[in-house]
Amino acid sequence: MKSFRKAIAIIIFTVIGFPLCMAALSAVSMKSWLQDGRPWKELVRNERFAAVLKSQEPASFAPDQITLGETSLKGKALVSSVLKEVDPALLASTAESAVDAVFGFAQGKTEGTVPMLDLAAVKKELALKADTVAREYLALAGTQGAPDKTVKAAGADLRKFISKIPDSLPLLPQGSEISLSSHMKTSMNRSLTYLIIAASGILLACAFIGESSWKKRSVFLGATLMVPSMIILVMGFLPYLISPAGMLKSAMQNPLASYPLTLDYVRFALGSLTAGFRISGSIAVAAAVLLLSARFLHTANEDSEA
Repeated sequence: MKSFRKAIAIIIFTVIGFPLCMAALSAVSMKSWLQDGRPWKELVRNERFAAVLKSQEPASFAPDQITLGETSLKGKALVSSVLKEVDPALLASTAESAVDAVFGFAQGKTEGTVPMLDLAAVKKELALKADTVAREYLALAGTQGAPDKTVKAAGADLRKFISKIPDSLPLLPQGSEISLSSHMKTSMNRSLTYLIIAASGILLACAFIGESSWKKRSVFLGATLMVPSMIILVMGFLPYLISPAGMLKSAMQNPLASYPLTLDYVRFALGSLTAGFRISGSIAVAAAVLLLSARFLHTANEDSEA
């Protein structure tokens, strides 16, 4: 009868308890960057972001040709020349404004049907430095030492190219709906609380079904909590356990390992976004270890129960 009850408890945990625990721990881990734009802003404020832009490594991932209207330019040369002349702080500021636009749209603080990426400041900077960018572009495109007349003509063409770029671009498809209003945040937090209560309740029920003494119930509870907790903890350390270069190599034309600054930034970004998994996983593992430590407690009726 005792082994039958334990088997029932294990089945309930496997079918219901484990998925609930994984859902609860995952939701807690992702809550910060799903409801707040600050974690995303930190990604572009970090000095690694500026280092990548200054390194010219992103130009290696540009397409061979960039076409806008009837104008077609060499992609790698254009991106490299633009990155060399545009202040990385301006690009970081533009990225931050994009984050604000997305979360502002989701929270109902901005007007419009979709959040927009404001490119006006970048366009203005490029227009002011068009001749310098054009000289660099011609050099990279194979026209080293072009005369000033050619550079000025190329600069004029570049200004025309820049003028065709819209001042703002949609960050989401038309008709997209995202809601992160205060009411929605409250509902999400309430749902998360219910999810945690449900997962805890199922684990407790499994412990009471499977074991008859408080000591064994505590150990059983710790064991069932340890399984999803370790998975969440490992997920948090994946950016440090698995090389992003290996994960992205098959999806990219050039191996990411050839671009150390980009690789370092990707590892940093993944590590930042998985920080919540490391925190919640560590707390849950510590709680599981504490429950499992009941195994070493001695009770007066331990022998009789055995």
